[in-house]
Amino acid sequence: MPEREVVLITGTRKGIGRYLAEHFVRKGALVEGCSRQLPDWNLENYEHHIVDVTSEDQVRSMIAAIKKRHGIAPRSGGKPGCVLRQIHCFRC
Repeated sequence: MPEREVVLITGTRKGIGRYLAEHFVRKGALVEGCSRQLPDWNLENYEHHIVDVTSEDQVRSMIAAIKKRHGIAPRSGGKPGCVLRQIHCFRC
């Protein structure tokens, strides 16, 4: 099975963030989204994280969970925290 792109989008509870989550899922991506509250919608291939992006600890915890779920590991010789697969970040 080919690897699927993992996309991280912030502000996915509503508005443009929600639209982007729906868009990338339709394109076949695995979407990881976050906001400070739970969304009032569900989407297959979407995982939501309750995170305040102004909190470095919360963001680091979310990234660690995403890496663990998708088997993403730091690149050898790369900077700490670099990921093997692409993760696109959108701030809405």
